[in-house]
Amino acid sequence: MEQLSRAHYVYVLECSDGSLYTGWTTNVLRRVQAHNSGKGAKYTRTRLPVSIQLIETYGTKSEALRREHEIKQMSRRQKQLLIQSANDGHQSNAPDTHQPDRRDLDRHDLDTHQPDRDDLDRHVRHHTEEGSDCTS
Repeated sequence: MEQLSRAHYVYVLECSDGSLYTGWTTNVLRRVQAHNSGKGAKYTRTRLPVSIQLIETYGTKSEALRREHEIKQMSRRQKQLLIQSANDGHQSNAPDTHQPDRRDLDRHDLDTHQPDRDDLDRHVRHHTEEGSDCTS
């Protein structure tokens, strides 16, 4: 049985070429840093930098992996609508969807394109707080 205390995140990144990449992780900050340092997925290595467009939170790995697969099956337009819906504050079919606040996530070192640790840590804590609706 999977542990419910650890959050699992599904995320959508926008790559420098405008393409969208979907993945899952238990640590958003570490994963985005890995992508932006060229140590993430092979797909993103030649499309740096990447920026977070959407984060969804799940209680189990299997739920997150199912959702990741579901998003990967979507058309580009459907993914854009999902991101826009979260940005507008509307819930998607996901239990906990959040469009990161661009003011927070865009505050990073422009030379390395790394997210600011405090901003992303605050963002991840927001997702793990009980009762968070993650529509801000």
